[in-house]
Amino acid sequence: MIKIPSIELVKDRFEGKVSLPIWKDLQSRQGKYGSLDSDKKSNGEFFISIGGDMVSENPAITNEHLNAYEFLITHSKDIYNAILARLFSEYHNLQSEYGYNKEDAKEIMPDIDNIEQFNDLIGLSQIHLLNVSKDNFAYVGYEFDCTWDGEHGLGFMTHKDRIIDFGGADMSFLTWVARQDLDIE
Repeated sequence: MIKIPSIELVKDRFEGKVSLPIWKDLQSRQGKYGSLDSDKKSNGEFFISIGGDMVSENPAITNEHLNAYEFLITHSKDIYNAILARLFSEYHNLQSEYGYNKEDAKEIMPDIDNIEQFNDLIGLSQIHLLNVSKDNFAYVGYEFDCTWDGEHGLGFMTHKDRIIDFGGADMSFLTWVARQDLDIE
């Protein structure tokens, strides 16, 4: 069984860092609330936490968390591709939703032709292993910040390499999103 390196109990949850080189070419978003912390690209290290928005009196790292962690390490390329493919498929709708004028859109939310162009627009800030699981794997949230919404960011909820939902950054740590997926099946 794989262990989560450098994770420790901080107040009411486990927190640490994880290295995922597949994400290293995106913006470095390790500042407060996922803000830019450097003009350089990410070094591939990200915050990781256990629990999401669920506070526990007795926080623990379960086998489901460890299974999910091992999956995200060993299948990071599949997860990367799934997340960016979903973002790419929804990006035009997001552009319409945010409605930036042409001048602002060139810098904040430009038209793109491929997923590599997201490298200059988004950055992974944190990964959340939730206290909700299915088939012995915890749900995992990926929290990003982005150029087009510095207040709400961007978040994806996953189970293994399946995208459950996406939206603002809070989508990555909201327990009810994972529980809703449990109710669907």
